[in-house]
Amino acid sequence: MSHSAAAERQRRYRARAKRHTAVLQVAVDLGPLADALVSEGLLGEWDAEDRARIAEALAKLVTLWVKRYA
Repeated sequence: MSHSAAAERQRRYRARAKRHTAVLQVAVDLGPLADALVSEGLLGEWDAEDRARIAEALAKLVTLWVKRYA
């Protein structure tokens, strides 16, 4: 049995809420962001134009940063 798109979104929302996580939209200049993530070793140069990889690296950076203050 397949789930409707709305049901799938609701399932993902509930899973995030259970983990106390959220999806946020942030407007950034991708070039400098990718360069910074590469410099920090969080993103490979070959992934510097891949938005999904940039998002993963940024999420990792934010997670590491937040853990310093938790």
